[in-house]
Amino acid sequence: MNAGKALLSLIVGLSVGAVVGVLLAPHKGKKTRNKIAENSHNMLHSMNSKFDEFVDGYAQKVDNVKDDFKDASTRVKNRLDHLEA
Repeated sequence: MNAGKALLSLIVGLSVGAVVGVLLAPHKGKKTRNKIAENSHNMLHSMNSKFDEFVDGYAQKVDNVKDDFKDASTRVKNRLDHLEA
């Protein structure tokens, strides 16, 4: 499973769990609405954090590939220069 699908599954699971938990809670009215708002805020913060971690990890992988490509191109250039000399 790729990271995008895993992240989406995590988000959906957290969302469903939070909604079911709030709806089955014994509280009513304003207290339930406050609880929904608080859980929504916490879930949004958690999703933002997970998304930032995902983006940072992806950016690091891209940087690593760029560095590897630069190293490989330098080695090829050096070999070509050596052959020409």
